[in-house]
Amino acid sequence: MKISEDIGGKVPPQNLEAEEYLLGSLLLDNSLVDSVAGVVSEKDFYKPAHGVIFRHMLLLRDRGDPIDVVTLTESLTKSGEIELTGGASYIASLADVAPLASHAEDYARIVKEKSVLRMLIREATRIVDEAYMPEKDVETFFGEVEKRIFEILESGQPEVLVPIRDALEEVMGILEELSSSPYARIGISTGFEDLDNIIYGLLPGNFIILAARPSKGKTSFALNIATNVAMKGFPVLFISMEMQVRELINRMLSSMSGVPLDIIIKGLFGQSGMLKIYKAYESLKDLDIKFDTSSRTLYDVRTKIRKFVNENYRKYKDKNKLGLVIIDYIQLMTSGGRSERRELDVAEVSRGLKNIASDLNIPVFALSQLNREVEKRERVEPRLSDLRESGALEQDADLIMFIYDPDELKKKKDEAVRKQSRDFQRLIVKVAKQRNGMLGSVEFQFYKRLTLFREVTI
Repeated sequence: MKISEDIGGKVPPQNLEAEEYLLGSLLLDNSLVDSVAGVVSEKDFYKPAHGVIFRHMLLLRDRGDPIDVVTLTESLTKSGEIELTGGASYIASLADVAPLASHAEDYARIVKEKSVLRMLIREATRIVDEAYMPEKDVETFFGEVEKRIFEILESGQPEVLVPIRDALEEVMGILEELSSSPYARIGISTGFEDLDNIIYGLLPGNFIILAARPSKGKTSFALNIATNVAMKGFPVLFISMEMQVRELINRMLSSMSGVPLDIIIKGLFGQSGMLKIYKAYESLKDLDIKFDTSSRTLYDVRTKIRKFVNENYRKYKDKNKLGLVIIDYIQLMTSGGRSERRELDVAEVSRGLKNIASDLNIPVFALSQLNREVEKRERVEPRLSDLRESGALEQDADLIMFIYDPDELKKKKDEAVRKQSRDFQRLIVKVAKQRNGMLGSVEFQFYKRLTLFREVTI
C-alpha cells in the first residue's frame, strides 16, 4: 500500500517501526487497546495500511471479539481491505515484531508526536500560502492562525479519564489545607480579608469582572490588588489601555507611601515626602509585576498573556504560580474582527478572555464600564443588566463585582454629607454574580488622593 504523500518534497516526520511495534503489541495483549485508543486514532498513522489495521482492531474490540491474527484477517477480508494492508502474511508478521507488549503506550505516544508534527507542517504550509493573499485583515488572520496552531497542539494531548479516587484525593488535599487555617484560600488572596471570605480568592481559570461608573476607583482598586498579590509572591501582568506606565507607578507609590497623588505629580512632596516615596520604592521594586500599555486587540492580549504564563512556568516550575492578569479595561479592547456592531465585538472579546482564563488556568481580572442607566434610578446600586455594551459579559464571567457609592444621591442633595467625604469616600464592593459561591457586599473607605482602598472592619 502507498505511503502517505511527502510534504513539501521532503519525507515527513514518521516512525514506521513504532507503528509496527504498536500494532504488534495490541495483537499480543488485547487489554491495551483501550488505553492506546485514548492516545492515537486511525489518522495518526503515517502508513495508511497501519491506520486501517488499527481501525479494524477497534471494531473487533467494540464487538467484544478477540483481536488476533485470525480474527483481524477475517475482518479485513470481509471489508475488502485485506490486500490494501499487505495481506494475511503481513498481519501475521506484526505479531512477531513487538519487543514488549507492555510498551504499547510508549509506542502510541511516538506515533502521536509524529502525527502532530506532520499536521503542524501541513498547517504551516497553508499559512504561508494564505499569507501571500490574505482575504482578511492582518489581526484577524493572526488570530485565526494562532487558533488553528493551538488546536493542533491540543490534539497532541491524550484524552485522560480521571478515576474518582484521583479526583477525590485532589479535592481532599485542598480541603485539608483549608481546614488547617480559617483564613486559608483556594485562590490567590486579594489582600482584602472580608472580600476573600466571599469570593474565596481569585480562582485559577476564572474570568472576573470588576465594573463601575467612571471615577469610582476601578483602576485604583485593581492596582491595590496587584500590589497585594505580588507581595504574596505571585506574578502579576497589568494590561492598561487607558494609562501609561508612569501614571500607574505614581498611583502605586502614592498608595504605598501615603503621599497624595497630586502632590507626587506636582513634585511638591519635600524632603520628608521624598523619604516616604523612597521607602515605598524599596517595597515595590522587587515585586514580580509587569506592565503592558501597547495591547489593544484580543490577539495582542492573548499573545502577551501566553508569553507571561510560559515565562512564569519556566521561572517558578509551579502550576500554582502562573500569575494574575489584570486588564484595564474591556470597552477599550477590540476583537480584531470586522463586526459592525460594538455589542458583537465586545461579546467576542468577552468569550476570548474567558477562554484565555480557562485554557491557561489563571485568573483574568478585567475592569468594565457600567452604562448610564444606573445614574437614572433612585437606587444607585448597580445591576447585572447595567454592564455596558454586552450581555455576553454577564454570561461569560465567573465572578462579577460592582463598585458604587451608596451615598451618591445624598451628596447631590446635602452639602454636609458631601463635606464629610472629602478625606475618604465610602464605597461598596458588591459581588453580584459568583458561579460557584455566594453573593455579598463589602464596605470600603476609598482615599482618592492616595488611590488607596481599605476595608471597613465592623
